[in-house]
Order: sequence, then C-alpha cells, then structure tokens
Amino acid sequence: MSASNTQISLQPNTRYGATVLVNSPVVQTVTLHIDGGNANGQQFVGSAASVTSNLGTYVFSTGASGKVTLDVTSDGASSSISVRDMLSSLGCVVAGASGKNDTHQLFNDALVVFNGPLK
Repeated sequence: MSASNTQISLQPNTRYGATVLVNSPVVQTVTLHIDGGNANGQQFVGSAASVTSNLGTYVFSTGASGKVTLDVTSDGASSSISVRDMLSSLGCVVAGASGKNDTHQLFNDALVVFNGPLK
C-alpha cells in the first residue's frame, strides 16, 4: 500500500507503542489518528542532522475499531507511505514514508514502528 496517508489495522482495545525515526534534514511531521480519528492521537515533528533521529515513542490504546490512521509530511509536502506487517507473530508493524527532495538519489525518510500488544 502506498499513499500520503494510510490506515493500519491493529487489535481492537489493545495497548501499542509507536516509535518514530527520521532520516532527513528537513522537518518531518508524523501524525497518528487513533480509532479513525475518534480518539486523541499524537503528532511527532522533527528532523535529523547527519544521523537518524528518534522523535520519540507514544504508547496508546486502540479503540473499538483497532484502526490507526498515519499521515506523514516532509517539509510540508505529503509523503508516500508503505506499510509492512513484519513479524506479525511478534506484533510488529513497520511503516516507511519517503518524500522527494531536490536530488534524485536521496529521499526525506521517516520510519514508524508499531509494536504490541503491550501489557
């Protein structure tokens, strides 16, 4: 799946953690909307210097739907998002987002890792 925002299906009414890493000198904005936007979400904003930066981890509970919508922008422009259900038996979902920059070799990247269920 690739789009400027995407919906991820997690177990309903369950605690998860979301960790956001960025690898870009421009500002990345990653927004999580919990339960289809019906519950408070979280926004991460930041950039990286010469190395990848961790913008933090957010622990949340999914609502009755288990849906989390992920929006990512790079320097104010929408980023393309690709989601992979990695190690589903361990409860890890990875979303990678990339936004174009002025070169043809580099991208403005963000990585969101969802892990859970948490106790």
